[in-house]
Amino acid sequence: MMYESRDDGLYEIRHDSEPVKLCGPIQVKAIVSDKARRNGFGLLLEWKNLVGNTFQEVLPMEEIDDYSAKKLRQRLRRSGFVISPRRNSWDKVLCYLIETRVDEHAISSNTTGWVDKSFVTPGWTVNNGDEKVIFSGPTSTEHLAIKGSLESWKDQVGTLCQHNPVLIFSICTALAAPLIHWLSWDSCGFHLVGQSKSGKTTAMQIAASVCSDESYWDTWRSTANGLEAISASRNDMLLCLDEFHQASPEDVDQAIYMLANGVSKIRSNQDGSLAARSRWKLLFLSTGEIGLSEMLFKIKQEAKAGQLIRFNEIPIIGKYGVFDYLHGFKSAKQFADELRDRVKNNHGSLLHPWLIHLSNVQNISQFIRLKIEELTDKWEIESAGNQVGYALDRFALLAVAGELAIQFGLVPWSKGDVENAIYHIVQGWITARGFEGDAEEQFIINKAPLAIKAWNKRLTLPGKELTPDLAGYWKYENNELAWFITRDSFKNGFGLKQANARKILELSTLLAKKEWLQTNESSRGTFKVKPALSGETGKQERYYKIYPQRICTELSLTIDFPKKVSQA
Repeated sequence: MMYESRDDGLYEIRHDSEPVKLCGPIQVKAIVSDKARRNGFGLLLEWKNLVGNTFQEVLPMEEIDDYSAKKLRQRLRRSGFVISPRRNSWDKVLCYLIETRVDEHAISSNTTGWVDKSFVTPGWTVNNGDEKVIFSGPTSTEHLAIKGSLESWKDQVGTLCQHNPVLIFSICTALAAPLIHWLSWDSCGFHLVGQSKSGKTTAMQIAASVCSDESYWDTWRSTANGLEAISASRNDMLLCLDEFHQASPEDVDQAIYMLANGVSKIRSNQDGSLAARSRWKLLFLSTGEIGLSEMLFKIKQEAKAGQLIRFNEIPIIGKYGVFDYLHGFKSAKQFADELRDRVKNNHGSLLHPWLIHLSNVQNISQFIRLKIEELTDKWEIESAGNQVGYALDRFALLAVAGELAIQFGLVPWSKGDVENAIYHIVQGWITARGFEGDAEEQFIINKAPLAIKAWNKRLTLPGKELTPDLAGYWKYENNELAWFITRDSFKNGFGLKQANARKILELSTLLAKKEWLQTNESSRGTFKVKPALSGETGKQERYYKIYPQRICTELSLTIDFPKKVSQA
């Protein structure tokens, strides 16, 4: 059977009659597969619809056996592609596509994001390699909308962000998201938290305008499965989630880790085999009137340190909510309305040139790491614990991305503007957090005064039997007061009555690091005493050995302790 592709469509050539038109113009442009050319094979098709618009899409080979590529036929018709109603016309079109041989090969990617130095999206690709890269993911994945030019976005939107740290910060979350890949970092997020009508959603619209239009951002009301699908479609890009309060606390508790870990749940196919898992790396920008701790308080849970450091809460404390400078507008509302109107006509034009520049940066991973290190050293946040250091690196990444965009001429700001804006945000973040150390250390600092006061009146000298109302023993060693606290009293003093052994060991380890506790059993966190303080012959006992005077000195507490001379 012979076929001929003409300008107006595909024809079946018959020897005994006139050629028969099977469909509109369609052809195979390339064979596609994964980079290793072992999986993911398909055909890159190009066709025109009734009004002459051109479409491109990958037909996976595995889809051909599914009722004669029924899904493709439906997609073609939805796009306005003409298929003859004659019997077997579609089977002949499919036969033509399968039997066509082309020399060109392209790499397929079923997710957005980087493939080596190329970046793929559903609608366009920044190709910077020997082979073309094609998006072969779900056809339902939305294309990034573009309206206006880069110059119009800079003039109409970017200029109004000057002198407004939160707006600059929001734009930089979108610019920094593609850089996560080159650092091999886990995903993380930033949460703009403040009063209603303070401009938080406007800040998110500004961030989304880097990539697309309003359809680009979603709300927290999504189900867990929906959030997974959205995250997968934003791989190496920014994920925008508005209206934090609309989510259920139970979903949020799991979603923070799910988003940061970058992998979907384990699921099985109908035959019992494991289904393919979606994976992503991204930054997410969230907005809401409450923070994570307030959300989880609804279900009587406390926010975990791991959640807080993956969900950095940015307080909205500008002069006019999100805004600090209104550029001559009479009110924050008028300014916000103007920004929204401008974004509607100017969006999606910054991401493509930004990715082109990034794809041409030599040794990009090393370059970014060096810039981040230089910036965090410059900020000199003293007493920063590991968790704060982790977050500071992410804030610095935003600043590095923004300053690079200035250098590339992609945003209408001056050198140093982004760095100053992000540092302003960092200062607000630390102030709202309330401390610069790790959350676990802050827990100890908050609980230690209560524990000291609770134990101080419930101790006795060695040699006496411990009754249920006593917490342990006290004595002086080398002119320093030492307390020997029982396990139950130790747990209760820090409000950890229901805590498991691991949690208690973590607590004692942190106290030992601060030299508030001494242990001679590091695997237990306890201090083994022999002979027993209770006076029982031949018995050894375990306690938590605390130095209360050190705690009081460091925390500026005033407690009346027993005098050394009073000890027998």
